[in-house]
Amino acid sequence: GITPRSSYNLELLRIICEQLCLLLQPSAHCVPQDASFDPLYVNNWFQTLIRRFDEESPDRDPSGRHLLVILIDDIHRLNPLDSDIVAALSWLPINLPRNVHIIGTTHSSPDVLKLTPVQRERFKLPECYIELPIVTDDLEKRAEKELEAMEAQFGYKAVSRLGSMLTASEFGLSEPEVLELLMPTSGSSTAELSLDDGYFNFSTFTMVRTRMSHLLLGKFMSGRILLCWRYELLAKVARKRYLTTQETTRSIHGEIANLFFSEFSTDPQPKVEEALPQVEEGKQTPFQSAFVTNDVTYSLRHVEESWIHLLKAGGQLQLLTRQ
Repeated sequence: GITPRSSYNLELLRIICEQLCLLLQPSAHCVPQDASFDPLYVNNWFQTLIRRFDEESPDRDPSGRHLLVILIDDIHRLNPLDSDIVAALSWLPINLPRNVHIIGTTHSSPDVLKLTPVQRERFKLPECYIELPIVTDDLEKRAEKELEAMEAQFGYKAVSRLGSMLTASEFGLSEPEVLELLMPTSGSSTAELSLDDGYFNFSTFTMVRTRMSHLLLGKFMSGRILLCWRYELLAKVARKRYLTTQETTRSIHGEIANLFFSEFSTDPQPKVEEALPQVEEGKQTPFQSAFVTNDVTYSLRHVEESWIHLLKAGGQLQLLTRQ
């Protein structure tokens, strides 16, 4: 569920097939000309590729065939499609070639997962199902200590602003988007922006991001690298720590909504700002004219996410009347 395409079974399986095609034929097209989103087609495509990897494994060495290991984290979070007429995880094979392995993690037992009866019995076997011991450490406290260490080094306001934006985002924010939100330039030079006031410049943002690299994850989505929390637990702790009131939460969502809508607005003062929490008057940001409006994938992401932030910011009326 870290990106929209990995949140649904069919999309995830299609991505896996594309990656396997790249491994088998690096110079060829990764999607066949007759490819479709039909569940039966994608399932057969996956099974065929698994067999091909066994038969045509590239770059074999004398010591044996290369191993293919597919890692799928949090299987229980995968969503089925409304049109699914079979178990959501029915595509998981119960038998694999010797050089192909699939490792999935979940906090749910096979009895709870959306498997077929045959899969459920197979995956309960000791050679397939490994139950890890429960972690005794208080991971939430460790996450809080990590954030406290960042606050002590860079100031509470700076870390809370950055943490709030990342937590409120749907799937993360690109670096230009983060700087748009955290680096206002109206009335002062970027050199005067202080972390103590919760504002960043290029230098301080690079420094903070480098120092927080073990807490942040850069993922590729919609043609961009997006920053997000590395672990779901960090987002949970940050939400409790920084988005403490409904007013604060709405304000953060309002800022992100205004940023995303500003790319498409032809009105110099968008109506959405009237009902959303007001940003500093005359605020300018260093990248306002830098968005590439003809980048379809980038613009589409803004369109898809902006309405969510509008709703969470309390801008339902503007959402209905927005042209």
